[in-house]
Amino acid sequence: MANLKCLGWSPPPPGFFKLNTDGSVAEWSNRAACSGVIRDHWGKFIEGFSARVCSTSPLQTELQGLLYGLQMAKRIGAERLLVELDSTQAISLVVAGCQESRLEFRLIESIRDLAVGFESIS
Repeated sequence: MANLKCLGWSPPPPGFFKLNTDGSVAEWSNRAACSGVIRDHWGKFIEGFSARVCSTSPLQTELQGLLYGLQMAKRIGAERLLVELDSTQAISLVVAGCQESRLEFRLIESIRDLAVGFESIS
């Protein structure tokens, strides 16, 4: 029998908010959507969103969800923010940046520009 690992949500430190985002693409129908939620350090729901997006890949959809989530966090004043998403590729591109020739360049730059405005983001 395989070893199973139970994963769960963990709260941010006091004074911080946590943004969780996700994206999904139904490749057979070219439909894509993203969603996100912000909770405080008590786990209390603060704000959420869901949106259909015009996307051609799971990576673009994950990035679009992150952008929407950061915009939501900025709008509600969540200046100290922990961010969780399940796309390591999206995280790497946002942290390191990318070449202008990448299809996702403008989206990644929008995320990076928005992230600069937070007091603390990780």
